[in-house]
Order: sequence, then structure tokens, then C-alpha cells
Amino acid sequence: MPRRLLAQLRPAATSAVTLFSPPTNRPYSLDLIVATNNTAHSVDITMYHDAAGNTYDDTTCVLATTPLKAGETLQYVLSVGLADYRSAGGLGVKTSTADSVNFTVYGELEGESI
Repeated sequence: MPRRLLAQLRPAATSAVTLFSPPTNRPYSLDLIVATNNTAHSVDITMYHDAAGNTYDDTTCVLATTPLKAGETLQYVLSVGLADYRSAGGLGVKTSTADSVNFTVYGELEGESI
């Protein structure tokens, strides 16, 4: 099955928030996360993945604090083996500046037909 857009978010705050959470206990596979800085200055981003909930801290960090330069886009590619979880979890993001970075998640939900 081809990948599709699963979630998109521009966090309005600087605390960690959920970018993507699948329907309860529905298997999913995420293969690409795109982060684009839409400001004229550098912004730090952090990404988290908690396969069993929405704890977004050092224990679930998958991308440690990383600077994105003004106008820069980061493509975070995930292998299927890394991202194919079988429980309700959450993908979280955090930015150092509110309303500055667009995050987009691509992947698939098992059993979905488009």
C-alpha cells in the first residue's frame, strides 16, 4: 500500500504535543516525517515516539534537540522495522519557538483502503 499523509501540525506552544496517534490498538507504519521551519531564525526541534502512550521526555526521544535553520526542511526517514508498532502510541514533537515549524507525517494504517 502506498504511503499517505497521516498527520500535520504546527505547534502553537513550546511544550511537547502529540503529532500523530493512531486509532486505539490499530497497527501503523510511519516512514517519513517532514519538519519545515517557516521563520527567519533557527528553531530547535525534538521528536518523541512512545509506542504505548504519550510520554514525551528523554525516555521516548527519537530525535534529540536539533536546530533547523531559517527556511530549512528536515526529512526524517524511518525504516518499516523501526516504526511498525502494534499498540496505540503517540508521536510527539517540541519546538523552541511557538508557531514556527510545520510537521507532516507519512505512512499507512493497517487494513485501510484508499
